[in-house]
Amino acid sequence: MCFRPAEAGGNGPVLCPECGKRINRVNGELPSKCPFCKCSTEGFEDLEPAPMPGAAAAPAAPAAPAAPAAPAAPKPPVA
Repeated sequence: MCFRPAEAGGNGPVLCPECGKRINRVNGELPSKCPFCKCSTEGFEDLEPAPMPGAAAAPAAPAAPAAPAAPAAPKPPVA
């Protein structure tokens, strides 16, 4: 048996227009106030849902190592 919310489509979190933070729904409903800035959430149903965070971008491939330096000329013997 799998868990599936009652209304999965369009019921994602929304961004608070006051503080810009994401407000998650509790049991499919928005809280009456923003938990961060305490502004009223009346009319937030009309706002578009917040974008869901995606996977982080892959790091760039490491660069190839540089070629070794040429050897120096031999030193004369010490007498």
